Amino acid sequence: MNAVLEGLASNPALPAHLLDRLVTVPSLGWTLSTRPDLRADHVRALLALDDASVVAELLSQGRVSPSDVHSSNPDVLLAVTTHPDCDPALVRSLAMHPTARLRLPAVAWSLPPDVLEFLAGDPSVAAEVALHHALPPSLADSLSRHPSFEVREAVASSPHTPAAVLTRLSAEDALARSLARNPATPAAVAAGLVRHHAARFFLASRPDLPPEVYEQLASEIEPGILRELAANTAVPAEVARSLAGTRAPRTPPQVVLDPSCPPESLHRMALQAGTPETCRAIARHPAARGETLVLCLEDAQARHFAAGHPNLPVEKIVELLGSEFTAGPAASNPSLPVAVMEELVRTTT
Repeated sequence: MNAVLEGLASNPALPAHLLDRLVTVPSLGWTLSTRPDLRADHVRALLALDDASVVAELLSQGRVSPSDVHSSNPDVLLAVTTHPDCDPALVRSLAMHPTARLRLPAVAWSLPPDVLEFLAGDPSVAAEVALHHALPPSLADSLSRHPSFEVREAVASSPHTPAAVLTRLSAEDALARSLARNPATPAAVAAGLVRHHAARFFLASRPDLPPEVYEQLASEIEPGILRELAANTAVPAEVARSLAGTRAPRTPPQVVLDPSCPPESLHRMALQAGTPETCRAIARHPAARGETLVLCLEDAQARHFAAGHPNLPVEKIVELLGSEFTAGPAASNPSLPVAVMEELVRTTT
C-alpha cells in the first residue's frame, strides 16, 4: 500500500478530479468508500471491486442497499448479511456453504431461528452461535449444557443469555471470570463470584454489588483490581477513602487533550520542552497553532501526528512528505496545496 496515495484518499480536501483518478486504484477501495463526497459513479466503481470491506462500508454508510450488491464472492455476500435488510434466503444459503458458515454467526445481523438451530449443531461454530444477539432462550439453555467448555464459556459471557441460564452456569467455577464481566449476570450471582480471584478484576468495576463485596475487594493487594475499584463511582464513600491515591495521577497529555485548552497554554507547554507524551498530545490538539506544532517535531511520534494537522505550516507538510513515517498523514492533511496533490497523484499512479 502506497502511504501517500492512502493519505490522499482520506484527505477531506481532495479535489473531485483527483478523486476520479484514485477511485480506479483497487488498493484504495476501503479508504475511498468512507468518504462523504462520493458520487453515484464512484460508488458503482467501488462496488465493481468486489471487495468485502468496501461493500461492508458502503452498506454501513447507506450508500448502497443489499439489493445493489451482485456478487458470487462468499466474502462479499457475508458482508451483505451484516445489513438488517439482507434477504434471509442469502443467510440460509451461506449457512450451507462449508467455509462461509464459519463466519456467518459472527457477522450476520439476523439469523432466522432455523438457521441458528442448524448452526448450533456444528461444533466449529456453536460458540459463535451462543454469542448471537437473537439466540432464542431455549437454544441458550441447550448450549449452556454443551460438552465443549468453549461453548459454555460463550454462553456465560453473552449479554443476551437469560438470567436463569447465567445463574445455573455460576455453579461451574471455571466460568467465574466470564460471568463476572457479563453485565447480564444478576447482581446476586455476581456477588457470589468474589470467592474466585479470577473474577475480582471484573467485579471491581461493576456498579451493582452490595457494599460488603466492595469492602472485600478493597482488601486486595493487586494494583489492577484496586485501580478498577477506585474508579468505580458505586463504591461506598468509606471504601473510596481507603483507596485514596490508588487512581493514577493526571498526566500532561490528559490535560493537554482537554478540548478547551487555549492555544497560548499549548504553546507555553511546548516551549517548556515537556515529555514526549506531552508533545504528542499537543500535536493532536485541534487548537495547536502552527508555530506550536513546529516545536513538537523533534519527537518522531509527535511528528507523525503533526504531519496531518491542518495548522502545520505548508512548507513543513511538504517536507514531511519526504519521510516514509510521515508521508501518509502529510498527504492526508487538508492544508496540502492542490498542486502538490496533483503532482503526487501523477507520480504515484
